[in-house]
Amino acid sequence: MTRSPLQERVAGDLAGCRLHPSGPQLALVEVAGVPSCWWQVRHDRRRLLHVQVSTFHLDGPPSTADVRVEFRHSGHVRRTGLTARVRGRDEQAGRQVRDRLLEDGELKAASLPLDFTSFTVAPHEGRWRASLALMGGSYVRTVFPPSGSYVRLAADQTAALLATVRVLHRRLPVAPETLVVPTPPATPPTDDSQHLPRRPV
Repeated sequence: MTRSPLQERVAGDLAGCRLHPSGPQLALVEVAGVPSCWWQVRHDRRRLLHVQVSTFHLDGPPSTADVRVEFRHSGHVRRTGLTARVRGRDEQAGRQVRDRLLEDGELKAASLPLDFTSFTVAPHEGRWRASLALMGGSYVRTVFPPSGSYVRLAADQTAALLATVRVLHRRLPVAPETLVVPTPPATPPTDDSQHLPRRPV
């Protein structure tokens, strides 16, 4: 499947990774030949601005809880750690996920350098889903004056992203059956009679 222009840019920034598109706004990210997470576009539209935001997500164990865990960096001038707020009716389920992910400070160390605009864990289609929206890897288009620019995903951000994903694989934990390389659609058979050599004029 052909990559979209944004997928091409993100793939170029994700050194050591391979993107397997499953449509223009979704692709499976493979690291060293192993499926790692999903890349997806989120569209943020404002009055004179349209942003295509790169988000990365992975799915864990089954859950239908009504809860959302929101992670944020702590600190003001300088980042000092990682905190989480639990929102929703099923707070106990959210606290269990929060405590499991923050245990031992492994997730904090991995995600501290990562410039994310949102980092959430919440049930999605019957499973826990961890979602990261990044500042890098996005495309910003202004209506007036008409212009567009790509926000590059720097090497240090790629390293921090993959480190965070590795922790989530162990701590969420991620369900491997949700990380399947999409099978390209079968090519329909061609009618050879339409491709016979032309007679010389």
